[in-house]
Amino acid sequence: MRGPSWDSLGAIDLARTLDADLVRLGSGQSQCAVLADIEYHDPAYIIAFLTEWRQLRPHRVTGWTLEPLQGGWVTPMLAHVIGTDVIDAYPQTYLGNMSPVAPDLVRCDLIERGIPRGRVEAVYNAADIPTHWDGIAFPFHELP
Repeated sequence: MRGPSWDSLGAIDLARTLDADLVRLGSGQSQCAVLADIEYHDPAYIIAFLTEWRQLRPHRVTGWTLEPLQGGWVTPMLAHVIGTDVIDAYPQTYLGNMSPVAPDLVRCDLIERGIPRGRVEAVYNAADIPTHWDGIAFPFHELP
């Protein structure tokens, strides 16, 4: 998991830094999935990242996580890139203070913008995972 704001990285540098992370971790094979925490509201940035990332790692299992209810700035081109490039979108089901947002609402927000349903999962607050869930729990240190 890596996000551009952690190091003030541009889209291309983020992809290359994430690739270098995998090399450093010794993960030349596919056992290590990647989650890009890109919370910039900039479709061009995300498309540039994904384009560079797929040149470096064409087959790596990859997800993109974003804040909840951000579908309003998702463009048709970004939805198309996600839908055709085998990238999963993981909207967070909590706000910055970890207060909950309805999982179905955050999913529908992206699906209604054109991201295929099969490409949208959720990120749950690991300290408050529902009984039935699918997706990712975060932060990892809060897992039971």
